[in-house]
Amino acid sequence: MLVTGRTLRHLRAGFADVDNWFDAIVAENGAVLHTSAGSQVLAQPIDPALADALTGRGVRVDRGQALLGCSATHDHLVLEEVRRLGADYQLTRNRGALMIVPAGVTKGTGLDAALDNLGLSRHSTIAIGDAENDHTMLARCEIGVAVANAVESLKRRADIVTLAPDGKGMIEILRGDVLAGRSHVHPERWQISLGTYLDATPATIPASQVNILVTGGTRAGKSFLAGLIAEQLIRLAYAVVVIDAEGDHTSLGALPNVVHLGGHEPGPRTGLIRTLLSHHGTSIIADLSQLTGKERQTWYQETPPRLADLRSDRGLPHWVLIDEAHESLGQESKTPHLFAPDRKGHCMITYHPTELSAEARNSIDILVSLQPTTLDAEDAVVAAPTAFSRLPVNDVLAAFSALPTGAGLLVRASEPGVLRPFIVGHRRTTHERHWHKYATADLPVHRRFVFRRSRESTSGHEAANLRDFHSELDVCEADVIAHHAEAHDFSRWIRGVFRDERLAAEVEQVEAEMTTARRENVEAARRRLLAALEHRYPG
Repeated sequence: MLVTGRTLRHLRAGFADVDNWFDAIVAENGAVLHTSAGSQVLAQPIDPALADALTGRGVRVDRGQALLGCSATHDHLVLEEVRRLGADYQLTRNRGALMIVPAGVTKGTGLDAALDNLGLSRHSTIAIGDAENDHTMLARCEIGVAVANAVESLKRRADIVTLAPDGKGMIEILRGDVLAGRSHVHPERWQISLGTYLDATPATIPASQVNILVTGGTRAGKSFLAGLIAEQLIRLAYAVVVIDAEGDHTSLGALPNVVHLGGHEPGPRTGLIRTLLSHHGTSIIADLSQLTGKERQTWYQETPPRLADLRSDRGLPHWVLIDEAHESLGQESKTPHLFAPDRKGHCMITYHPTELSAEARNSIDILVSLQPTTLDAEDAVVAAPTAFSRLPVNDVLAAFSALPTGAGLLVRASEPGVLRPFIVGHRRTTHERHWHKYATADLPVHRRFVFRRSRESTSGHEAANLRDFHSELDVCEADVIAHHAEAHDFSRWIRGVFRDERLAAEVEQVEAEMTTARRENVEAARRRLLAALEHRYPG
């Protein structure tokens, strides 16, 4: 793809067969898109009156299909005439040239149109530029490259600066390690947050070009954290396929451009998944929870090879999140197409990391380990950060024991021997689990739980059953939790309505231990309350 400030006329004058070399040409600084189907003007052309006025003042003007071009030495005259006409245009420099383009039109917007036309994603794109009008294009793409002789402002913002100038710099990238996948670049603009480190600074990880392992004991919050990762990737417009073995990620289907397939509906069909992914902004939750063992085995035999082909052909999906990864990527995995470690973009979630294949374990760039919740899970959960960090097991156990509630350990392959504790962040979508029917049946209105900020102020939300209660508890404001916990309203409702003394006692203990002095205590209480509900009703 070629993105240029030149007009097609000038481009073809110096490069006669340019159309044969590119799948798409974005010309006139983003205002014109040309493909094999023809040319399309993407914005309202500049008023011819401006060209006439400038010509009348002795300015040599180059007229395109949408823009006007002239020497940058005339910028003051151009500004005067634009003001006189009362027009809404923008002036963009390209070294010694000045372009007058419709407001909002940039190389970045033209690139977006070209990618949409080709069914490609900006996250599968590397941009290479040298001038002032290349800023938006480099910022749009997964990786932005400035050649050695680029203007200084572009080199400061680029993710890579080549050693060679001009076309030789482009060859350096085309033949280099990044495009071949031997080296990886992690731009600051493409990062996701796991929460905060204990010093309150953001705990971020790259949003691409890494493999992630999320591990922890049963009910430690693995699915919650995996969902936190997924929803941020989706908001950044990465295409994600979540292979949801237990139906824990259905709530992600509420996000824009996310399709939930399977569950109680017919199983997630392979052909439909491929069709949906061809629309590069789409993410998919493949819910396998209602498939029989044989149906699931068939799905794993048919779908991963298609996904592998699509990733090779179109770069989609960017990410594959695999829950219960020890089942599909275990020591004797029969789904080799599900996992190509050199392609990166895999997030594996499991409480049995030691059962993963050696290929999967050796490919991990980032390990996120949550606390073991039961003694029988301890060996497996502790083994992963021990092996990954190359620290003695006692050091890892000590790090786990020092963690506050709702925290985990972050380990990077690039920083062996470093265990970084962090507090898990808050999700925008709720974390849903399957519940027993009697916990999902709606209660009479007078027995429902009404969430309040104070006795006089309702939040406007109520829970008709325990699933509603869990969902609202997950997203309600901190002062709502503080108000009800102080009054022991949560345990009183569970004990009185559901006659569940065991759950009520556990919730009551959280209420008794919580103080409202610090917001961190409220968030820790929220996590403990959610965990208590999920532990009692895990079905």
